[in-house]
Amino acid sequence: MNDRKRNVRIVIAAMILTVSAVTGFFGARAYASETDVKKDRPSTAGKLAVQSTDLVDEDLFKQISADWDANLVRLPVYSTVYTEEKEDCLELTRKGIEAAIASDMYVIVDWHILEDMDPNVHINEAHEFFSTIASEYPDCPNILYEICNEPNGETTWSDVRKYAYTIIPLIRGYSPDSVVLVGTPNYCRDLESVARNTLKIDNIMYSLHFYAATHKEDLRRVYTASQSRGLPVFVTECGLSEASGTGTVDFDSAASWFSLLKD
Repeated sequence: MNDRKRNVRIVIAAMILTVSAVTGFFGARAYASETDVKKDRPSTAGKLAVQSTDLVDEDLFKQISADWDANLVRLPVYSTVYTEEKEDCLELTRKGIEAAIASDMYVIVDWHILEDMDPNVHINEAHEFFSTIASEYPDCPNILYEICNEPNGETTWSDVRKYAYTIIPLIRGYSPDSVVLVGTPNYCRDLESVARNTLKIDNIMYSLHFYAATHKEDLRRVYTASQSRGLPVFVTECGLSEASGTGTVDFDSAASWFSLLKD
């Protein structure tokens, strides 16, 4: 298996576990419960299989749905990987969607831009990807479409708007009532620009990302102000650590974030 294929699998698994961990945060406070200890027993994990060099649980989605009480998974497909490994990315996305449906979960299909900064860089590939998935799963109630993860660098809200007005109508051609999540500039933190010039499209939300040890009261105030202005916001990615993925873990900041979101 080459590095890119392996990375796709690792990223998908990591994002599944991130969403599940966040779901159980308040109940578990990051400590293992008796259920956690027993979850890898045959009665819950089910049949095992060997894939490449790994021993894997074939019922991962079912397990995190039932045992972790998670109702949502996010499947990130990196745009830069898709350009080189299209069929692998589509195959993994289909498997993830099917597993989510079988486990009675919602699933965010995430076009994961990052290194490319501006979603317009690979808009043709995005067009192809969303055409394929939306046409294969028309009107599927489980799927939410996140059309561009974390625009960054010099990318402006005007750039994202241009992209969104191309991709959203494409998806809606197959799933008229689907919820579409739109990434915002500055790594999905610039809600102010969005609030000043929202998309004139129904049934959409705007993505906000936070990492608790880095993004604290200042970003929470941005979120609260956006909500008060009627902006529909969906936190599609978050973590307890610093934004770099390393450093400290801030449980107090995380608790403040989740309390705010619950309210």
